[in-house]
Amino acid sequence: MALFIAMTIFVFTMSITPGPMNIVMLSNGVNYGFKRTVPFAIGVMAGTVSLVAIVGLGLSELSGNYGEYLKILGYVGALFIGYLGFKISMSREEIKAAKNACCVPGPIMGYLLALANPKSWMAIIAGLSAFSLFGKYDDLLLFGFLYSTVGLGCILTWAYAGSKIAGFLSKAIYLRAFNLTMGVMLIIIALYLSNFQG
Repeated sequence: MALFIAMTIFVFTMSITPGPMNIVMLSNGVNYGFKRTVPFAIGVMAGTVSLVAIVGLGLSELSGNYGEYLKILGYVGALFIGYLGFKISMSREEIKAAKNACCVPGPIMGYLLALANPKSWMAIIAGLSAFSLFGKYDDLLLFGFLYSTVGLGCILTWAYAGSKIAGFLSKAIYLRAFNLTMGVMLIIIALYLSNFQG
């Protein structure tokens, strides 16, 4: 029971705190509404649970080149996050038009973001290390389950918050400023991550 509580607190803390994923969720909530952001969030959680399996069952075996793999991942993740930042900063200026758009990010984009997000990798590696979960199937299942429930609830909270503040951004200039700010924040995070790798 103590392990369950500790894991739950860890997953909640890692999932609710600001980061690239939650900035995207907030922005999607504003631009597309809560319901249309749910498939993206499900993709994110599927990707995150995949990471738990990848790291917990196999990546630890790459001990010799582990640091190099993480460095390459950091560059790829920074590039992808920068791309998302650019896309968000160039988003449409009318919420109603955006909600009817055909380009609402879906589960595949969410899955790819989870795989490319360095914060997700670092959180999962930290959690698996802290709780000594590498290769422990039952505990890995529990950890994955917590990410798919508690983690999903946390990122959906950001999407819901975005959908609620959308009313304050009904003027095109406000929405444009919001999208530009969110996009620039992601680009800054991407630049920081790429510099951090070097």
